[in-house]
Amino acid sequence: MSDEHKRPRRHALACMTASVGGLALAAVTYYPGYMSLDSIAQLTQARTGALEDWHPPLMSLVWGVLDRIIPGPFGMLLFHNALFWAGVGLVAFTCIRRTWLAVLTIFLAGLYPPIFALLGTIWKDVGLGAALVFAVGALAASEALRSRTAFLAALIGLFYASAVRHNALPAVVPLAAWAAAGPGRLFFGGPPSTLRTGALALAITGGLFGLSALASGVLVRGPKRHAEQVMLAHDLVNVSLVTGQVKLPAYLRPGGVPFTLDELRELYTPGTAVPLFTGTKAGRRFEIVTDEAKIADLRSAWLAEVPKLPFAYMRHRWRAFKVMIGLGEKEVCYPYQLWIDTNDLGVKFKHSTLNTKVMELFVRLKNTLLWRGWLYLLLVPILVTTAAIFRRPNLARVIAVGASAFLYVAGYLFLSVSCDFRYNWWLVVAVPVLLVLLLTDEPASGIAEEVDQPFHGVAGSIP
Repeated sequence: MSDEHKRPRRHALACMTASVGGLALAAVTYYPGYMSLDSIAQLTQARTGALEDWHPPLMSLVWGVLDRIIPGPFGMLLFHNALFWAGVGLVAFTCIRRTWLAVLTIFLAGLYPPIFALLGTIWKDVGLGAALVFAVGALAASEALRSRTAFLAALIGLFYASAVRHNALPAVVPLAAWAAAGPGRLFFGGPPSTLRTGALALAITGGLFGLSALASGVLVRGPKRHAEQVMLAHDLVNVSLVTGQVKLPAYLRPGGVPFTLDELRELYTPGTAVPLFTGTKAGRRFEIVTDEAKIADLRSAWLAEVPKLPFAYMRHRWRAFKVMIGLGEKEVCYPYQLWIDTNDLGVKFKHSTLNTKVMELFVRLKNTLLWRGWLYLLLVPILVTTAAIFRRPNLARVIAVGASAFLYVAGYLFLSVSCDFRYNWWLVVAVPVLLVLLLTDEPASGIAEEVDQPFHGVAGSIP
């Protein structure tokens, strides 16, 4: 084989080696993986099979399978990191000609502190971001190699993302629109029409979320817990404090005794709804309910009261969102997990020397600009606008990735119930991906032509 044909193979091998190296580094640094109370709840469900809707059940199902092979969090740590590092590797492989620069990009992106700091925790937020970057990499590869296999891999990534968080829709739709352009070339031949692309985008999105809803319906057994009740209660407490009248439905009265405004002031925190359900100093708190009639009462109360005070509602929502993106806050809220929380599963974490050194670095950086969600919320539209102004070849891909990241985090303006930095994680991950796409001189791939011949017939390539 000529050197001209060997180069793409060496390039691919170098990128693959770098991705495997990044995965191994994350695994060694965080073994067996951090778990918060959310993670512990999901592993408990995975082991008992009693799957609930509070956390999307598909992740618990996957974790249950992996837990039988590698007990504890390590299997999921490897799974999420495999998605992430493969995605970053595919983006670098398809978009960067120079091998040394592609390898450097993989490590710079993966080891960027706010990204690497969360790769050690078994969170659905990390699962979402890892699956999305894998989908982006697979879509880029499907275009570069004209590979149906890569395209189907991208759909699998998008499906996992759509199923792993209840609010994944804004993140998935733009990437589904990108994916819709692929089948026009892969399956139908020639550039797709706008009408066909739109129809395929709707079909892909509907299929992904239809399958996700079907999976949840099949997997969840028992009463639903309705995670949205936390957000609705938080909004109604704000309305009560603004109006000076308690606007809560009757069931939110522990012992049948209504909350006073003073008690609600003690419970209310703009940045998070958690204190409402942990209690006042006197021990009074809201209860999570599964009774459908009570949930219906809560929704009715929200619809009856919140629309009357749109400006107060938006001030309340903005205050919560501002804390989440770290705007005007001295400290970033819950920047990362540091250990495995106390549990009854017998899973513990022992800090290694490497882990200790890495986390000491993150402790010094956690309240800097690197961990401020608002910075990335500004960077994404700047990068997209730059790509448009300079008419970059990858403009469509830049728009898809940028819209996915921006819309997902912007949705928390209306949906946030806590201020954790992890809700910003996909936004942060998207920025280095956007930089690569923006700086690439050729659409889809800098090595597409070189790869075409030696990879013909490999990885699902078609004539």
